[in-house]
Amino acid sequence: MPQANDFSRVATDSIARLRDIVERFATSPLPDEASRRLLAEIRQHEETLQAAFYYRKANGPALGSADSDAYFSEKLGALVDFVRMSVDPTLRGGFTPSEISENVAHYSYLVARLVVADWASRSRRPVSDKTLKESGFEHREALLRLASR
Repeated sequence: MPQANDFSRVATDSIARLRDIVERFATSPLPDEASRRLLAEIRQHEETLQAAFYYRKANGPALGSADSDAYFSEKLGALVDFVRMSVDPTLRGGFTPSEISENVAHYSYLVARLVVADWASRSRRPVSDKTLKESGFEHREALLRLASR
């Protein structure tokens, strides 16, 4: 992780909670009231991460070419969409709970880098996961096959 800033701890907690929501609720049905409550909480964490990104842009550290609003919005939007899928089955569009979890891990890693938050793999193979996430798209499938042996 690049150098942290004063907002990093808050961003770290928001990302951790989004990942917890997926782990706890993706595989079990929820009453409508509970889903609405969790969707409101997800919106709150989305706003927190947006604020963390703008804080980091204003106060450092600088990240270079990936440091654009459009890039961040794309990654945060994907993260939040997958977290929403975990609590509202009508949004899943064919994604299984394990696919949702994998996508949340991937996008939470990218968002964490952009808001300089701590991120730790929850996998039994964290080094393999980090290598896969940082690899270029053209090499990802080959590395995934190697890591899955």
